[in-house]
Amino acid sequence: MSGIGENLGGAIVTQFPDKFSDTMPTSMPNTGMGGGEQTNNNLAIWISLSAIILAGAGFIIFRQQKKQHRQ
Repeated sequence: MSGIGENLGGAIVTQFPDKFSDTMPTSMPNTGMGGGEQTNNNLAIWISLSAIILAGAGFIIFRQQKKQHRQ
């Protein structure tokens, strides 16, 4: 899809050059939103630990129910 978008965008710019100026900014503005290097991965850690705990609890419950059916 990106190839189609590039071709279509280039065709539009070629057709209407007066609507698109060549004055592109040299750098992006500082919006204060930070970047990908400033993200915190605590949520992924908590989700992983919760999944491990739930899987362990499910295994224990399964074993207990299996033992009760044998008796």
